[in-house]
Amino acid sequence: MERSSSWSKVLALHASQVPTTDYLATLLALRPASVRLSLARIVQHERQDALQQLESLGIPSPVAGVLIALSASDPSFASLSPILDAAIDDAARSKLGTAVRIETAEPLTSSTKAAILGSLHSRFPEPMVIDTSVNPLLLGGGRVQVGSARIDLSTKTQLTRLRQVVQS
Repeated sequence: MERSSSWSKVLALHASQVPTTDYLATLLALRPASVRLSLARIVQHERQDALQQLESLGIPSPVAGVLIALSASDPSFASLSPILDAAIDDAARSKLGTAVRIETAEPLTSSTKAAILGSLHSRFPEPMVIDTSVNPLLLGGGRVQVGSARIDLSTKTQLTRLRQVVQS
């Protein structure tokens, strides 16, 4: 619980120091596990230059300092993931944008991502806080969650539906 409280304080500090769009960008940028792993490596293995490296990534120095301090109790930044989910949801509730999560089996190409976003913007004209992630367990296709609405276009779901149609 102490880690969660500390991470919440870091995000609140960051939110107070940067424009809203930068704050949302930070939340989404920190979301992938690979990014958090890279941050952990910077902080753990390059302690002497960690502050400068984090600042060069656009992380304000007060937030970078807290990240370095928190890495002592949470070296892999493992407890950050649920905090980011909550912060993204909170941003949506605060009318900064509707939370949109896109999960795919493989990384989206820029043209596919643009097509998905164009379709979403035509159906949901309000601002969106978009989070994309890759889940190789999907095998194919993807899932989109807009607010509380969920669209499952994964290969497994499509095959299940096909099986149901064939059996009926």
